[in-house]
Amino acid sequence: MQYSVYRFISEDLNMTVNAFAKATFTKQSRLSMWKTREKTVGELPIQLLVDLVAESGLSYDDLLHKLMQYEIDYETEKAGIDLNG
Repeated sequence: MQYSVYRFISEDLNMTVNAFAKATFTKQSRLSMWKTREKTVGELPIQLLVDLVAESGLSYDDLLHKLMQYEIDYETEKAGIDLNG
């Protein structure tokens, strides 16, 4: 179970959160704060989304779709819900 932004950075960008923070000049503490507060995709700052688009090469719509899917996976797993059966 992994927070949607962290999962995207890890799986889709194949980077650590620290490497992403350095590459985008984002404070790692800020990323950690969003994770701790469990910010939803809709609550994320636009600059983070712009940075994720730039690093991934995805369109904005594709990025949002992927992040929302990861968010659904995270929330359902956290709640103990099995959507596969």
